[in-house]
Amino acid sequence: MRTCPRTLTLALLTAGVASAQANDDCAGAISVGLGATAIDTTLATTSPEVWPCALGGSDLWYTYTAANDNDIVLSLCGSTYDTAIEAFTGSCGTLVSIGCNDDACGLQSTLIIDGVTSGTTYTFRVGGFNGASGVGTLDVSESAPPPPPPMLTPGSVETIFEANNGGSVGGAVYFDATAIDAVEIGTIFTNYDVAAGSPVGIEVYTTTGTYVGNEGDPSVWTLVANDDGNAVSSGLDVPSVISLAAPFTIPSGTTGIALVSVGDGHRYTNGTGANQQFSSPNGNLTVDLGSASNVPFSGTPFSPRIWNGALVESTPGTIGMNYCTAVANSTGSTASISATGSVIAADDDLTLLATGLPADEFGVLIMGFAPGSTTVGNGNLCLGLFGIARVAIDNSGAAGEIAYPIGTTSVPTGNGMVITLSAGETWYFQSWYRDNAAAGANFTDGLEITFE
Repeated sequence: MRTCPRTLTLALLTAGVASAQANDDCAGAISVGLGATAIDTTLATTSPEVWPCALGGSDLWYTYTAANDNDIVLSLCGSTYDTAIEAFTGSCGTLVSIGCNDDACGLQSTLIIDGVTSGTTYTFRVGGFNGASGVGTLDVSESAPPPPPPMLTPGSVETIFEANNGGSVGGAVYFDATAIDAVEIGTIFTNYDVAAGSPVGIEVYTTTGTYVGNEGDPSVWTLVANDDGNAVSSGLDVPSVISLAAPFTIPSGTTGIALVSVGDGHRYTNGTGANQQFSSPNGNLTVDLGSASNVPFSGTPFSPRIWNGALVESTPGTIGMNYCTAVANSTGSTASISATGSVIAADDDLTLLATGLPADEFGVLIMGFAPGSTTVGNGNLCLGLFGIARVAIDNSGAAGEIAYPIGTTSVPTGNGMVITLSAGETWYFQSWYRDNAAAGANFTDGLEITFE
């Protein structure tokens, strides 16, 4: 007679587990929308699909159907255990992995699904590293696709921006750079584990010969460059552009390079052997990657690790560096700003040139002492919101171009003041212009110039 309550209790417990873990495998995936969903993987089992970025653990399955073409951001930040997350296209049994992340915010995970197509259903699973399980929150959000990175010069070398791992704030990544002929590097792209707009920076160290075996010996490394203090993150898994305060030279032969993050940690990718060497288009510069450490030049490094970034060769004769993204105007093109003359302030020789403008429209050259990115009218204001000066006005003519010859020693402004551009200063330039066919106004991209 006593077996009935015991059987009833077992049945209730079994039913409760089955109900709690209805999405324990792909076939039972639960559809979620934008926002936060509580997760608890402590009673989940481990699915047979092999994890490409973690050692696996109890997992739960979800789906999300895209309402537009925006990137999908999946975040487990703030969960109580060492998480992992993977996304797929296709159906159960024929899944195609399109992204996987282990550590992005500490030991928790963030995964961005790009190239999204409206109406497509994406499947993803939430698990743990090396059998870890626990409770937390899955947050699903959207973000506009990031702007394309700046164009690279033929002598530049870029790796990948597909992070599945990351380091601590102030950590280092190491790799070898081999040059046939010496190359000057003035800009670095890198991947930071911090939201867009957050201040970031970098320190560059070199050692003669390979980095291998030298990661734990600070005595062999020399600080050769650092950022100019104005860099901000472009977001996860896209190039953040770091202008160096002064360029450094990679001599012919092999040089070990260490990049120490400032303001946040690097995002990087686990090495597979097939993803560890990249070369510039002109074949002059090759990088072999790499390793990482949470404390620079100390302890046993994590290896192999693939730095996400680019070493950008300085272009002789080029003045300044373009940044920010212009919005297409009524001609279908984006307008750009460039400079000719000299960056030596004492030469008093500087002309700004706005191109790609609609014909016969007025434009105004503006400048400021800080970069920015704010939607104004039909375009992007690439200057900080304070300290903007109106410098010159002109018409674009039939060619859709305006040259603003302003010099450096007596730059007039719209309020009657005169600005002197001095050695050591960094200024930011942009042209506003009318675009009547678009019923409004627009901007070129921005140009950053450091004067000598």
